[in-house]
Amino acid sequence: MEFLLKGGDVFHDLATHDIDFILSLTDGELPNEVYARGASMEPVLKAADIMDTATVVLGFPSGLNVSMELSRNSSYGYDQRIELFGSNGNMCAVENSHKVPILAGNAKGIQRPGLSHSFPDRFREAYLLELELFADIIEGKDRPRVSSHDAVMASRVAEAALQSAKHGVPIKLVLGKLDEIVA
Repeated sequence: MEFLLKGGDVFHDLATHDIDFILSLTDGELPNEVYARGASMEPVLKAADIMDTATVVLGFPSGLNVSMELSRNSSYGYDQRIELFGSNGNMCAVENSHKVPILAGNAKGIQRPGLSHSFPDRFREAYLLELELFADIIEGKDRPRVSSHDAVMASRVAEAALQSAKHGVPIKLVLGKLDEIVA
């Protein structure tokens, strides 16, 4: 709770990772509008005006629309998934990581173990790959896959989502330059 009270809002702490991933799929296209709504389900956070649940919609010049649901409240585990629907009719879905990859069915229905809760459980392989890439970069064998521009753009979109949720209005974005956010 202390972390959340000191700045762990859903837009900068959660959405920024999803925004970064989404922007990596858009072939350089950046959103030109962000609309977000948020609320707090936790009384302590609500009293501090910190949102722990939000919906974010990103609009892109090409007509692409992205919607994101974010929440720190999931009684069944850490719910993190994505579904993509392409312009050619294709789709791709990344499901949640379960504690054990077993699915069982019987007369009572389909059952499976709960979702993984901790970052090390959910992202173990990703962390190992990041460490390997970091070592390769240090040794001059590879280059960073994410630029400072990528990080800044994800952060600026997250901030626009926060401002949209706080003020209840869509935020128009001009992201080609670092000094332009038009509200």
